[in-house]
Amino acid sequence: MQAILLKRDMTEEQQTRILQAIKAGLRWAAGEITFDQVQWILGQPNYGPIKRGIERVYRYEFAEATLEFVFDGTRSDSDSVPPDYFEMRVSGYLATHIQKKDYESHLGLHRLVYGELIDGVRKEPRTFFNPGLGDFLGDRNHVGLSYRLPLPDDSPFDVYADFDFEGRNDPPDYASLKTADNLRAVTITRTYLTPEELRQRRMAERQR
Repeated sequence: MQAILLKRDMTEEQQTRILQAIKAGLRWAAGEITFDQVQWILGQPNYGPIKRGIERVYRYEFAEATLEFVFDGTRSDSDSVPPDYFEMRVSGYLATHIQKKDYESHLGLHRLVYGELIDGVRKEPRTFFNPGLGDFLGDRNHVGLSYRLPLPDDSPFDVYADFDFEGRNDPPDYASLKTADNLRAVTITRTYLTPEELRQRRMAERQR
């Protein structure tokens, strides 16, 4: 399948709106704001709640991107239901020109380092730079850049952010992917620690 041809550059106003939406999704996943507050920031969703399997989805459709705030649909429909994940996909006819320096410090994200201690106990199993992963179109000219949002050591969950950039699949150095600025998608996920991980953390705290 051929990738959609990009027709024009995203404006500064659109870039600002994209970064605002990503920040709202990140704060929502981290539990800093409720979904009511998300709606105060971004306005009312265009669609929702949408039932999609066991998911409950609220969707925003802007001229430049589609945003989805996803809840566990097996839980009751209330603001107290915790977030599941946030996803943003940029419209195919826009080139974003959003670079790492434009969002990393602004969003307070930490690049993943394989084997790094997360909370003094657990080791990070993932890496930051993931070239040639492809996306939902099956286009291999993409790179995934993966981050973690720093949280207190006693947080019962982790928040990860995965950014999908389009460049050119040019191994072995992947030069174009290392400097890619055409952001295509972002997924922000809240992942709860398992009972075993919580037990290991408690044991480590007692030994300190």
